[in-house]
Amino acid sequence: MPAVRGVGKGKRGRDQALLARFEPADALKIAAALEKKYPDRILAFYLSGLPRRYQNAARETYARWANIVAKVRHMWVDVLKAPAKWDTFGRQLKVANLGRSAFQAEFAKIVPEWRQL
Repeated sequence: MPAVRGVGKGKRGRDQALLARFEPADALKIAAALEKKYPDRILAFYLSGLPRRYQNAARETYARWANIVAKVRHMWVDVLKAPAKWDTFGRQLKVANLGRSAFQAEFAKIVPEWRQL
């Protein structure tokens, strides 16, 4: 197995190495399987798929971001049982992108309860 930076030996290291070795779709499947075991690390993994600053983009890009944000919401609400953190994150994201109607439309289709934020 090739070395993965920041990954130690042992079972935990093997789980993390799996995320680094596969294609993006495979990594998402593996991450989903590890959500309950390593919730903070999987949340960080999902958040790493989002841009630091949102900008105008194609609807397909907004839909991809919305899928990631739906996973972030799932982690905070369902796995970590911290809906207040999701509410804060979601509201900030929504307000920062109010002027992007396509962004709002794609997020409303994909992210549960987006309109209620």
